[in-house]
This record gives sequence, C-alpha cells and structure tokens, in this order.
Amino acid sequence: MSEQQYVAFRAIDKPVSKDNLEYMHTQSSRAEITARAFDNEYSYGDFRGDIEEMMRRGFEFHLHYANFGIRKLCIRFPNGIPTLTDKKLYFVKDGLDYKKDKNGSGGILSIDPCFEPEELENIHSYEEFGDLADRMIPLRNEILSGDLRPLYLARLGVLLDQNHDETDVEAPVPAGLDDLTDAQSALAEFLGVSEDLVMAAALESPPMLKRENTDNPQLNWLKGLPQNVKDQWIAKWMLNPDTDIRGQILDDYRKVQDISVWPTVPGTRTIETLNAVAEEITREVARKASANALKAKAMRLAKMVKDPAKVIAETEKLVALRNSEAYSQAAKLLAELREALSGTKDGNLAIDQVHKLRKDYPKLHGLTAAFKEKKLLPR
Repeated sequence: MSEQQYVAFRAIDKPVSKDNLEYMHTQSSRAEITARAFDNEYSYGDFRGDIEEMMRRGFEFHLHYANFGIRKLCIRFPNGIPTLTDKKLYFVKDGLDYKKDKNGSGGILSIDPCFEPEELENIHSYEEFGDLADRMIPLRNEILSGDLRPLYLARLGVLLDQNHDETDVEAPVPAGLDDLTDAQSALAEFLGVSEDLVMAAALESPPMLKRENTDNPQLNWLKGLPQNVKDQWIAKWMLNPDTDIRGQILDDYRKVQDISVWPTVPGTRTIETLNAVAEEITREVARKASANALKAKAMRLAKMVKDPAKVIAETEKLVALRNSEAYSQAAKLLAELREALSGTKDGNLAIDQVHKLRKDYPKLHGLTAAFKEKKLLPR
C-alpha cells in the first residue's frame, strides 16, 4: 500500500501575523503557506511540525489524514469552549481531549482516534480531502454557539476505534441528531460514523428548542458599543488590511454572549447497543430499497409489454454511441424486454434484436461482451 498523507491548517478569525508566518515556514519546507492556510501532501516522509505551537501562533483549525490510520482534527478556541453541562462526559481518554493553554484562557480540542490501515474508506485525492476540510471549518463556530452535536459525534467516532470497545457508553445525547449540519455530516464521514449509526443515536435525541429569532446578533451587539470604540476599530482596519482587529472584535463579542444550554438527555446506550440498532436500520433500509427496486422494475416491464418497439429503437440509439456504458445499457434493456415478453407471441423479440445488432456491428467486441454478461448470448 503506497503512503498517502494530507495536512491542512486554517486561520479562521484573523490572518496569521507576519512574524508568526515566518515561524510557519520553519515547520515545513514543502508546504504551500499563506496567512490563511497551510497545506501539504505526502507520498513519503511525514509532517513533523509542532501542531500545538502552530495553532497558538495563529491557525485555529487543523486536519491530518493518512491512509495508514490517522484521522486527526484539532480546533483552537482562544477563550476556551463555552461552559457546557457535564462537559467531561464528552471527552474520551486516548482520542478526544481538550488541552488548556498554560497561560491565558485558550485551549485546543483534539479529536484523534486510532484506526488500522484500510479500516475506514480511504480519501482518494487531495481535492477530496480539501473539500472535507472546508466543510468541517464551521464546526468551530457551532461549538462556540453551544451546539453539542459535534462533540457527541466526535466521541462516537473515537469509541469506534481500536483503542476502545463496545462496552463504552455514549455521551449525553444532544438535541438535533436527526438534522445534522453539513459540517457535522462531514465530521461523521471523516471519523467513519455511518449514517445508520447516526440514525440509531438520533432515536433518543430530544427535540430542538426554539431559539430567540435574532437575524443579526452581531449588529445588535455593535449598536450597544461606544462610538469611539467602533471608530478606533475601523481606523485600524483602514490603516492595515492585515490587522488582526477582526479577531479582537470576535473575541470581545464571544466573551459577552449568553450561550444557552443545549438540550440533552442522559446517554445510557453502549456502542454495542448502538451498533445493533444501526445494523437493524441498515437491514430495514435495504429491505425497503429492494422492495422499491422490484416495484420500479415491474412498472418498467409493464411499459415494455405495451410498447416493445420503443425499447428496440432505444437499443439502436445506444449502440450507435459506441461506448461501453451504452452497450451495458442496451444489454440491460434487452434482458428486461426478454423477461417482460416471456410466454407471449413476441417472446423472441429481444434475442432477435441481439442477433441483428451483432450482425450490424460485427466488430464491436464490447457489445458482444455486454450481451454475454446479461446471458443474452452463450459465453
């Protein structure tokens, strides 16, 4: 298995300062680095930068993927995570932790499960990794707003790894698991938490409470500030477009926000229980899909009986396209037509069309192979 690694850092609230940007360049000689992003792709070697120091110096989001088991996400909070009820119940030894800075009120949330190579579906390209990283960036603001769903999903993902077992118990179950944001869905995907497992967890998820409908809480906050404070902010921004004034404003705003408690119910189910429920959901989804597929097929066959000439004409158009996908589609149509007309006076119509197409296109070996695949010709 060839090595495949991707590393990304992002500055969210403010750009990395010039001095700190120089430090970032000392952490890798191969990375693409700007005041907002740090990206590297490895097919050999490893990233040896100081993640915590890089995040203290300006990056607030870090994602590391390797196809030999690494699925790491770190998020920095300059003023800490908002007060959470039973916060420690979401953290997990060996995989999910919050490390407070030695000085100041900030800290880093680290989600770092341990998986075996090929245990989860691989990320196949840097573009796919980058898309996943960008989708997950909103998790930081969601956690800052008091949303507990990202922490619940993170704990669930960590408890699925090789360092934990099925007797471990879920965290307090937050409201809204049946309606994840795109960022939360991306987190679940990254950690290998299946949609069916999320559905199983959501069965105990309490209803969301209606929050105060404030279209622009930031504007309301700004209106209450002294005019001279706002003038100073604008002046600094005008004089220096690279200033970190946006970060300072956001820090001040977040410090005074009244974060409402996210609704939860006690988490009592083990991972074994959740997996069992998820497996039942998987079977039920498959059963319904199979029933729907049979119903759809029956409708297609009924239409073919009424107008077989339409199917014949469609196969002519498909084969004229001269590509393997079209050949497969034509073979599928003729196989279904044979099934639809079986026992009728037109029972040989599909096979007659197979022979006609082979006669018209004797050199199309891909077409012949498609017919054999659908057992319209002997192998």
